[in-house]
This record gives sequence, structure tokens and C-alpha cells, in this order.
Amino acid sequence: MQTNRLTRAEPLAFTPSPQALERLRVYHIIEARERLRERQYAAAKRALSIANKLKNPAAKKKHRSRIFGAMNRLRGAA
Repeated sequence: MQTNRLTRAEPLAFTPSPQALERLRVYHIIEARERLRERQYAAAKRALSIANKLKNPAAKKKHRSRIFGAMNRLRGAA
């Protein structure tokens, strides 16, 4: 029977240090936060385009104000 080399885990040639593993873990956490922030910012931009189409000026102003506040918080978190 033939095994698929792509699915079989290869043993590491060396054991990474605990510090290297911690740096990698922190890096992945930061990357995940950045991806989340980008998705939230894109959602806010979509909400802004919808709010711009509202006919009622008071509602438009209220929603735009909330959306811009959220976008500024997302920008400030970077």
C-alpha cells in the first residue's frame, strides 16, 4: 500500500526552543487580530455605503456618525 507523503507528518529535524514557539504563537495571535480588524473594517465600509443610500437625512446622519465612529476605533487599534 502506498502512503501519501503530503498527509503524513514529517518529524522535525530539530526541536524548536520554547522561546521560538512562544514567538510563533504571539505572531499567529497578532495575525488573527489583524485579519479580524480588516474584516470588521470592510463590514463598516459596506454599512457606510448602505447608510449613504438612506432617504431620511436624520437617519442617514445618525447611522453615518455611528459607522465613522466604529471605523475610527478600528483605525486607532492598528
